[in-house]
Amino acid sequence: MKMKKKKKMKKKKMKKKMKKKKNQFLSIKTLR
Repeated sequence: MKMKKKKKMKKKKMKKKMKKKKNQFLSIKTLR
């Protein structure tokens, strides 16, 4: 149970990171 919960959290964090990266990429594109 504990392991499963930890995995889920990691996935959520990863998604957040991806979103941040995507936003950064978009902002760089618009800056150009």
